[in-house]
Amino acid sequence: MLTCSELKKIPVFACLNDVNLVWLSQQAADLCLEPGEYLIHEGEPTPFFVVMEGTTEVLKDVMGRRTEVSEHKQGDFFGELAILMATAAPASVRAKHLATWRDSIRNTSRS
Repeated sequence: MLTCSELKKIPVFACLNDVNLVWLSQQAADLCLEPGEYLIHEGEPTPFFVVMEGTTEVLKDVMGRRTEVSEHKQGDFFGELAILMATAAPASVRAKHLATWRDSIRNTSRS
């Protein structure tokens, strides 16, 4: 589990206060994939992810061909659009190099 000080180093979380950082660290899960393993597939529901290490490739099915359309590296995040728009993943994401993610929003309900 990441600590508050580690989360503060990630630009997207730098503005959060300690209470929110503690809550976020308790919600997150560590995921580690080998090159070629998929994190999400196009059309699946997706949470919010932050790339902690490694590189991912973003793949889109275009006219029946799987095409790399983007890449994520350490510190990048994705999944926010699918959450905000209440839609499925617009593309697939798989590890290009050994990669570690934080699944940062598993359960968005707060008691």
